[in-house]
Order: sequence, then C-alpha cells, then structure tokens
Amino acid sequence: MSSIKTFNTFSKAYDDAHHTMIKAAALSLNQAAFKASEYAKENIHKNFITRNNFTANSVRYTKCQQANTVVNLASYTGILDRAEYMARQESGGTKRSSSGGNLIIPTVTARRGNPKNRVSASMYYSKIKSQIIPMASGHGSKKSNSVARAFVAKNTGGFVRYNNSVFKVTSFRKSGDAISFKKKMVLNMKHKSTITPANPWLKPASEMAAKEMQVFYNDAMNAL
Repeated sequence: MSSIKTFNTFSKAYDDAHHTMIKAAALSLNQAAFKASEYAKENIHKNFITRNNFTANSVRYTKCQQANTVVNLASYTGILDRAEYMARQESGGTKRSSSGGNLIIPTVTARRGNPKNRVSASMYYSKIKSQIIPMASGHGSKKSNSVARAFVAKNTGGFVRYNNSVFKVTSFRKSGDAISFKKKMVLNMKHKSTITPANPWLKPASEMAAKEMQVFYNDAMNAL
C-alpha cells in the first residue's frame, strides 16, 4: 500500500505539514537531550575522580511534553538532587560541611600517592576515627607523650592527630637517647570551607548535542 498522503484541501495539507514539523521538532529535541546526557556522563568519567558510577548515573533527561506549537516544546538534561554537588562543579562555588564543622579533605597519601586515584576505603574518617591514638594525660611531658603516641600508632597501624589533621606514622627510630619519627598527613581537617573552581561538564555536553540538532531533525522528518 502506498505511503504517499493525498489531500483535497490546502488547509488539510497545511495542518498535516504543521503537525509533522512539530512532531519532528519534538523528536529531535528528545534526541538532543538524550545525547547531551550521554556526553555529560562521559565528561564526568573523564574529568572527575569518582568512586563508582553513582554520579554519572544521576544524570537524567526529560522528554518534550505534547504541544501545539514549536515554541512550547522543550526537553531538558540535568542531574538528580542526590548529586547536587555537581552544580557547584559546573559553575564553581564555596563548599561547606553539611554539619557546620570543618571539612574532611583527603590528601594525596589517602589516594595512594596519586591525586587522580580514588580515596582508599581504609582512609575514610569513619574507618580510621577509632584508630586515632589519643594523647596520654596526667603524666609525662607533652613531647614524651607525643613520642609514645607515635610509637603506638606505628606498631598498631593506627593514626595520630595534630592541629585538626590526621597523620599516618611512617617511621619510628631510636638511637641512644634520641628518638625520631616521621608522619604523613592523610586527612586535612583545618578548613570550614573551600573554594571549588568551575569545571563545566553539562554546558559542553549540551553544546555538543546542539551541534547535531539539524541531523536529528532531518532524520525525524525522513522517518515521519
């Protein structure tokens, strides 16, 4: 059976063409939103350090609602509220602790020596909090207590805390009466806020999808 449409009045032909154009526009906008979401996920994987797919999987797109005119058509690409921190990454801003206290900032040491690595699960504050060796009180000097604490931390795999930061004791040496130890910071807890520079991930994705709009529209018109 032929797929060619025939019309006996100009108005019917116009209405059909108008309807087809609106439908094609809606399909192309939906495709653009979908592609923008895929590009956004790629940008997140490429430009950010993530522990898993939680952030990328939070990207969503919304299709066009039915409309009678092209100007009322709109599709959207964005991210769920559960990953709201990505809004600050997009435009930059100030990061503060949700509890109102100091931020817990992992160092390169907590990332196994590479800033691009994920934070080791064993270095989460919730994991090491119970392993922080407290300063002895009631006897001895501050220096001797500090040395004793470092000795315990080195031999038990624990941690020490100085000036709102957590350290791993990496070496402990005793030569005669001289005692020395070295430590590396694993968690910086000195700051109540930090400044996040803008690192856009959604705008570039939307711009890439927008460049393909004509192709999407042509494909939709050919399919209708």
